[in-house]
Amino acid sequence: MLRNVMKVVSLVFVFSLSTPAWAIPAFARNTGMSCSSCHDAWPRLNDFGELYRDRGYRVAPSQQSVWTELLGSVPASFRTTVGYQYTSNTHQATDSGDKTVSTGSFPFPAGDIYFGGALADHVSVYADIAGFSQDATASLESAWGRINDVVPNWVNIKVGHLEMDLPVSMHRSLTIYSPFLVYGYHPSGSTNGFNFGENQLGVEVMGHSPGPGFRYSVTFSTSSEVATANLFSAPVVYGHATYTWLPASKAIGRVRVGAFGDVGWWPTRFQTLTSADGVAVPVPGTWSGLKQHSRAGADFQMTFGSVSTPLTFSAVWMNAQEDAALVEKGARSARFTGGFTQLDYTPVLPFTFGVRYDGVYNLQQADLAQPKNSNQQQGLTAFARYSVWMGAWGALAVHVEGGNTVTQNAASVPINAVRSTFAFAGLDFLL
Repeated sequence: MLRNVMKVVSLVFVFSLSTPAWAIPAFARNTGMSCSSCHDAWPRLNDFGELYRDRGYRVAPSQQSVWTELLGSVPASFRTTVGYQYTSNTHQATDSGDKTVSTGSFPFPAGDIYFGGALADHVSVYADIAGFSQDATASLESAWGRINDVVPNWVNIKVGHLEMDLPVSMHRSLTIYSPFLVYGYHPSGSTNGFNFGENQLGVEVMGHSPGPGFRYSVTFSTSSEVATANLFSAPVVYGHATYTWLPASKAIGRVRVGAFGDVGWWPTRFQTLTSADGVAVPVPGTWSGLKQHSRAGADFQMTFGSVSTPLTFSAVWMNAQEDAALVEKGARSARFTGGFTQLDYTPVLPFTFGVRYDGVYNLQQADLAQPKNSNQQQGLTAFARYSVWMGAWGALAVHVEGGNTVTQNAASVPINAVRSTFAFAGLDFLL
């Protein structure tokens, strides 16, 4: 009896300590399959890995629960990245004038602990904690439960703190330190707090073909950062649909096309309460004046040659706009376009290298006094990963990454563009 109680306590403890997993060795241990069954280039998923994820971490739509077996072990994994990092930023304001600031060091590593799996045929869960950096802070990055096969394959319902079905996942990118610029972009002076690339609080309904084919996802989310007097605070509706097929060709192994978009609202007014020191603080629950923001775009991916050693071209592009009321001194809506293209190659399973271009361009500024190119960004990144070890108990990869980002009119002297350069070389390991 005491032994059973200790097992349950251990599981509760692990469930309360979990992160945005790129891949979970616990899945390989539970299924008896190797990590390469689900990954063509760790951490990116192949078709079987996507199907395993879409089924709620089940190999088949109906399988016996492995929860009894999990009680005999700790169903958790740990990831961290260690190595040397160099950064440089031009046109930084100092008391001595405009300077280039550079640093190079072995940064203090952060860590991730995560847990997930299918508890039964119709129930899957996932939770993760990210952080554990030098200041010891950590946060619950994801936590959700999912009901599988409400309608077999075609209707699955997920509720909690979750990543939207982005054209390319932020958590499964082959780069570690290079963000997709367009995901987090807002026009100059924007007060809109919605971040397209971050995990959201809400509910997702998704469905898929039994194999390659049609797939859809619809997410409804609200923000916890602002509380309004409305039924929903800063709501957003997002949708993504794709179609994947495997041509009968030796030259082209896989093709995917997709379309996505969102429409949301963010408050612009609130009541305040002035404190004793004279600072006016927003009163929770009084936000109002919801104004609209939206994005719409398309994604494309083509794999040349074999899907086991793929040469992959990916492209994501979108147009977006924000209401004038969401931008300080806005006289009209702000509009921008942007995205990224990436070419990567896996000549042998352990080794992947590639290059990515990111760009965001303003079509129209809300503030008529702002230059059209203010805050525009362009970035170029190169990366290489070699998996020294990848097995059921984890993986160890040598990771090298470098690049630069140019941001227009971001310096103390507005006509100057800020160039940010970085390089990283180290080890990425997962247990």
